[in-house]
Amino acid sequence: MLLLAAVPVVYSAKKEQPKPAVIEVLEATAHRDQTNLNIDGHFKNTGERPAVKLVIVIDVLDSDKQPLTTMKGESDPESIDPGADGEFHGRMQAPARAVFFRVTFEEGSGRELKTINEGPFTIE
Repeated sequence: MLLLAAVPVVYSAKKEQPKPAVIEVLEATAHRDQTNLNIDGHFKNTGERPAVKLVIVIDVLDSDKQPLTTMKGESDPESIDPGADGEFHGRMQAPARAVFFRVTFEEGSGRELKTINEGPFTIE
């Protein structure tokens, strides 16, 4: 005699986490005045999660696109919801040999965010 037992199969339904914030740089410009480098930009959170306590990281590069210096600052607004736009403005003493700059983003926890269109951009 063959006995069959019906055993219910339990699937652990793992909820999918929303994908992290992804920041797309929509526009970024830099120009020199007498002694300073002024950098302005506009960006959008194209990810599925808010970017919390967003930190903008600007690397100033030489003609070989090698880093000369880095500047960090907060965005306006500080946290960016999915689909929302933000902007940044930076001012620093212009490093000698600065030709390009690149923009990346981190959350306040130090976690790097994926950045689309990070540059390098030409300094005017």
